[in-house]
Amino acid sequence: MSDEMMWLIGLGVAFLGTLATIVGGAVMRDRQQSEKMQTTERLLSGKVEDGHEKLGERIREGDNRLDERINRVRDELAESYVRRVDLEGHIARLDSQLQELRSDGKAQSKEMTTRMDAQRQEMTQRFDALMAAIQSPRARKSAPSAAAKRV
Repeated sequence: MSDEMMWLIGLGVAFLGTLATIVGGAVMRDRQQSEKMQTTERLLSGKVEDGHEKLGERIREGDNRLDERINRVRDELAESYVRRVDLEGHIARLDSQLQELRSDGKAQSKEMTTRMDAQRQEMTQRFDALMAAIQSPRARKSAPSAAAKRV
């Protein structure tokens, strides 16, 4: 074999060795990067899961607070809220009772006026009789008595 051939074979072997080293290095680097990627993926996945759990817990706490507030407001409304139908019924009943009171008041006022008029008339008659009785003795003294006139 000639020197040139040996030189070409050496060059080929060197080239193949370099190529094998480059390919092997690339494969090793890819494996290392793949492992790093898997580790990073696991870390990120864990963090996402933790964040998801924390977010879910915060959402549940917020929902519980809202549920409690809704229940409290509903209970307050149930205690102080009056249905429109009930309110209208109560108002109608109060209106009818007020009308009855007005009519009773008017009737009592008329009755009281009638009684007072009757008492005033009676008092006027008594006063007139009293005045007549008071004036009669004076008239009797000055005028001859009716018994004397008959005789």
